[in-house]
Amino acid sequence: MPCGDPPHRGLTFASADQRSRLVDLAIAGQDRFVLDDREVRRAGPSYTIDTVRHFKKTLLDDSRIYLIMGLDAFLEIDSWKSYRALLVQIPIIVI
Repeated sequence: MPCGDPPHRGLTFASADQRSRLVDLAIAGQDRFVLDDREVRRAGPSYTIDTVRHFKKTLLDDSRIYLIMGLDAFLEIDSWKSYRALLVQIPIIVI
């Protein structure tokens, strides 16, 4: 799920549409992965905690969700909105 408007970053090198395309290319042929562009379509800043809370409310109780992020993002996670709550709510996989 690419971020639409990353509030904690200044200049980005790829537009939201370009990031969506990159994710789509990365998961091509992987039937267990699906591109979700809800953050790209959402107006205003994209906060991961809001998206996680949405999924926690709408998915079945036994659903398993994970947050996969790069090391660069993880190293600045303490600048994210409600990052402590995020760390409690979802397992994070850092690559």
